[in-house]
Amino acid sequence: MSTRGAKSLAVRAKQQISICCETLCEKNVVEEYIEELESRIKFLEASKILEDEHSARKAAKILQIK
Repeated sequence: MSTRGAKSLAVRAKQQISICCETLCEKNVVEEYIEELESRIKFLEASKILEDEHSARKAAKILQIK
C-alpha cells in the first residue's frame, strides 16, 4: 500500500472516530491508543531503516575485504 493511500485511510478513520466514539466508547482513550500505535509504527520503521543501513555498511565492508 502506498504512503498516500495509508494517509488517506488514516484520515478517514480518524474522522469516523467521532461518530463511533460518541456512543460506543470513550473517544479520548481510543485516540490516545491510536496515537500510541502510530508512534510504535514510526519507531519500528526508523529501526528498520537503521538496521538496513547497518547491514549495507557491513556488506560493503565485507566486499572491500575480498
